[in-house]
Amino acid sequence: MFTKRKISDIIYLGIIIIILIVLSLTIEESKHKIEIIELEGNNYLSKEHYLNFANLKDNSNYENLSLAIIRDRVSKHPYIENVNVKYEENNKVTITVKEKGIYSLLSIDNSQFLLSNRFEVLPVLSGIKDLDYPVISNPNVEEKIKEFDFLNKSNEIQISSKIIQTLKLSNIELYENLSEIDLRKGGDIIIYFSIINYPVVIGRQNEIYKIFYFNEIWNSLKQSEINDIIDYIDLRYNNFIYLGIGNILSESKENQI
Repeated sequence: MFTKRKISDIIYLGIIIIILIVLSLTIEESKHKIEIIELEGNNYLSKEHYLNFANLKDNSNYENLSLAIIRDRVSKHPYIENVNVKYEENNKVTITVKEKGIYSLLSIDNSQFLLSNRFEVLPVLSGIKDLDYPVISNPNVEEKIKEFDFLNKSNEIQISSKIIQTLKLSNIELYENLSEIDLRKGGDIIIYFSIINYPVVIGRQNEIYKIFYFNEIWNSLKQSEINDIIDYIDLRYNNFIYLGIGNILSESKENQI
């Protein structure tokens, strides 16, 4: 049987081996001469944007770089979720980035943000390539929303997310043409679609059930002439649907919604 001292010696030796391995990797990495840095995996912003952000565009600044430093700089970008940095042949380094998933724009108090699929509030940066996301507007929140907040505990944002996901699962046409979910500061929820010339009022409670119900209605209405004269669809009442003639958003009726 091993004595306590022998066990202690083995543990100590193992720690020394680990430290030597880490040091050898660090020393080996520092020996690499870097002349070219390329970036791939970007979708939202250009490669030049990410390299400029990390101060990696000018190769005259490469002398003291290591893979760890490059990784750390790029990972600080607000749109980046993961970074992989690899040393290639011919003094070249390849950076592969994975950007955060974005599923909507958030509009509140005349400010716009991006909302990630982890409910993180991200800034809208200049040069972003595609902003074709549904807008979540006017959520009822107690505190001012700031960049890099996480809204996973917000009931308003959770409801909006469920509406978006339900449309994605039930009707890809409606999902791809979803323009806005107006939460109206806690009032009745109104949804807008780019292919529909009128709003869809779903109110509050049973939102997912109402989305499925509207999907069935839309499949019938979109081929019907009546669709051209409808001014709104009202799904606020259980087991009833109202096809409205007359603007439900007019001043005389706005307080009733």
